Amino acid sequence: KADVLVLEISSFQLQGCTTFCPRAGILLNISPNHLDYHKDMAEYVEAKFRLFRCQDDGDLAVLGEGVRDLAAAWPLRGRKVWVAGGPSRFPRSGLMGAHNAFNAEAAWQACRLFGVSESNAARAVADFRPLPHRLERVAERGGVLFVNDSKCTTVAALEVALRAFDRPVRLLCGGKFKGGDLAALAPLVREKVVHIGLFGASREEFERAWAGIAPMSWHPALREAVAELAGAAVPGDAVLLAPATSSFDLYKNYMARGDDFKRIVGELA
Repeated sequence: KADVLVLEISSFQLQGCTTFCPRAGILLNISPNHLDYHKDMAEYVEAKFRLFRCQDDGDLAVLGEGVRDLAAAWPLRGRKVWVAGGPSRFPRSGLMGAHNAFNAEAAWQACRLFGVSESNAARAVADFRPLPHRLERVAERGGVLFVNDSKCTTVAALEVALRAFDRPVRLLCGGKFKGGDLAALAPLVREKVVHIGLFGASREEFERAWAGIAPMSWHPALREAVAELAGAAVPGDAVLLAPATSSFDLYKNYMARGDDFKRIVGELA
């Protein structure tokens, strides 16, 4: 008998929802995803906005500025709160990247509805530690940082991950590609990445989009790709697992993929 349930709802689930009505719904961004399942981008967007379908003026819709134009096409009856990037309300945080300051602000706006004070929210953010597989610091060996972002299953998530680093990145990508514009990330990859290690499926997608940007190699399995990037890394580098794909070519889910990465890093000499 919980006072509040916090749910992450996928577009697969929302597409069939007819009565689901959250007191507070959060939708921060929309980028191409699951286009191997949805008919097209319009169907995907429609599924996302069904989150707010049954709300009324007593409910809350927390929305990122990036979806303002899309939101104008939908009859959102809940009270709207818009969240944008900028100086963090909660500067004491163990989370990497500006996107997590944005996430914290959105969470705070939703929690206010349930009586959470800003001071209590600030303490919670300061005490919070990253969940596994989300820009998770695995180890630092010889000045090389190993980071597990196996939850990065889309091109948009890869962009966010790369922007979180101010050190050279040796990037591990590969898996079941779900769609998205890898070529559009080429300038950011050129700026941040010094070595690309591909593994598993979708090799051709990455090679076509990023040819000539940085040294690139491919291995059938993650272990060999990690070994190559770790062997070439120098102090100050980061070896980042941010696949930009689902895991279903080699693993049962992204957690198993991230756990394998951590196991491999733990076994490095």
